[in-house]
Amino acid sequence: MNPAVQVRVLGPLEVHRAGRPCPIGSPLQRRLLTALAIAAGAPVAIERLIDQLWEDAPPPAARNSLQSHVARLRGLIGADAILTRPPGYALDLERVTIDAVDFELAVARARSQLEDDPAAAALTLRAASSEWRGVAHAEFAEDLARGESLRLENLRIDARGLLAEAYLL
Repeated sequence: MNPAVQVRVLGPLEVHRAGRPCPIGSPLQRRLLTALAIAAGAPVAIERLIDQLWEDAPPPAARNSLQSHVARLRGLIGADAILTRPPGYALDLERVTIDAVDFELAVARARSQLEDDPAAAALTLRAASSEWRGVAHAEFAEDLARGESLRLENLRIDARGLLAEAYLL
C-alpha cells in the first residue's frame, strides 16, 4: 500500500497528499504536525501537545483548541492520517510516511549490507541522503524539534561515514 500522505521534515516542513503539495499554513498546525512527526507514530499525550504548541502560555481552553487544530489538520491531510490514541494523538504510519523515519531505516539497512554488499550499502545511502533538503525540522530546529533535529543531523553524519566506508570496501 502506498501511503497517501508524505511528511517531509529533512529540511523545511512539506506535506504531500496523493502526490500533490498540501500547504499547511497555520503555524500552530505546523507545530502540531511536527510534534506528531517527531513521535513517528507513537501517541503524544494531550498535555504534552499543549506544552509543545503553546509553550508557557496555553489558552484557557487549550484542550478544546487542540482538538480544533487536530480537526483542521485532519481536514487538510486526511481524517484517517491522525489517530486518536490514548493518551492523545498519533500519525497513522500505514497512511503517512515520514522522510526522517525512512532515512533512519535506510541507514540501518545500509549498515547491515555494508560487510556483504558494500555497493548495495552505498546505493542505499546515496538514495536516502538525496532526500535531505536542508536542516532537519528547519522551521522548529531551535525550539520544538531541537533534540530530534540534532539526532537526525548526527545520523546524517554517520551515514556519510558509512558511505565513505562502503567506497573503501
